[in-house]
Amino acid sequence: MKKLLSIFLICMALSSCTTSNIYYQMYKTKPITENIVINENALKFEDDNCVILYDFWGENGNIGFIIYNKSGENLYLHLDKCFYVANGFAHDYYQNRIYNTSTIVTSIATVEKAIICIPPQCFKKINEFNINDELYKDCDITLYPNKNEKNTLNFTPEDSPFVFGNRLAYSIGTSETITQITNDFYVSQISNYPIDKITESVTMELCGKKLYGHQERVFINSGPDIFYIQYNYDYRYDNKSNNPYYQPYY
Repeated sequence: MKKLLSIFLICMALSSCTTSNIYYQMYKTKPITENIVINENALKFEDDNCVILYDFWGENGNIGFIIYNKSGENLYLHLDKCFYVANGFAHDYYQNRIYNTSTIVTSIATVEKAIICIPPQCFKKINEFNINDELYKDCDITLYPNKNEKNTLNFTPEDSPFVFGNRLAYSIGTSETITQITNDFYVSQISNYPIDKITESVTMELCGKKLYGHQERVFINSGPDIFYIQYNYDYRYDNKSNNPYYQPYY
């Protein structure tokens, strides 16, 4: 699924401009919360009642999560007490929205729920916010590196430009006790790459057979703790040129 998503996004990019103009800003993340484990498919948090899984991979990253109820009673996720926090700024998961679904006969209005019920041994997926959709620009990192340039900045939790995470709240069964969860992460590395350095051309397969003549670009590296922003070359901001329009970023 991840590879197919990567192929789709790259194909969309190639349809609008040549590959020589395409770059990617790659973001590597690490958990601040100690009991979050990184495996091949997800960043995993677990307590006595639930499992929470994250997968940031994709353009702009996604702080959405899958929550699994491992208890023997209904788990109630209190969205009105849940927040996405980015660099200290809290965003409400619950926004009291009304969704309209139209049919041939009538229109149905659905009110957003403040509390979501998850039955025992079941899961639900919550999506709402992207991690970052604006390029990080700094004088210490080249915006348009060539294929041979190493162009990376490393960060600690103290100096990272992006510290983010979820504040979640749930209760179990008929209990009025609300359990608070903090899942925090930070961007530990930012790298800029031309498309040829971060992707490769592969022969597509269908049912185990190679489709010769059908090649697509796919990402060389991906993972649940990585996300990216795609951007195109703009001569005005090329810090290798003497262009009078170039303005350094601080």
